[in-house]
Amino acid sequence: MVLLLASSLTLRPRRARCRGCGATRVLLPGTVLPHRADATAVIGPALLASARGVGHRRIAADLDRPLGAVRRWAGAVRGAHTEWLRTQAIEQLAKLDRDVIATLHPVGTRLGDALNAGQ
Repeated sequence: MVLLLASSLTLRPRRARCRGCGATRVLLPGTVLPHRADATAVIGPALLASARGVGHRRIAADLDRPLGAVRRWAGAVRGAHTEWLRTQAIEQLAKLDRDVIATLHPVGTRLGDALNAGQ
């Protein structure tokens, strides 16, 4: 299995102030995730590999990332969050083309099903 590593990315995030409460928020581009040191270009393929049954150690080695980080990524999308992801993907797919939903085949894991519907 070959996973592509994204190159380093230096960000200077903008801040925005809420007009209602006056609090400030950091605005991040869609290519990064809050509270994660890696971009979605790294985390996404890792989650897909995990959903396909690849072990955490192999994913960590392929991505040259710490084993603990890969475990946290996979753990963050387990349980209720995985079902939420799957539901969101199916709802978006239904808006685009309801006929495609009938062609989806179960992958074997909830995360795999969510990622399969979201592709």
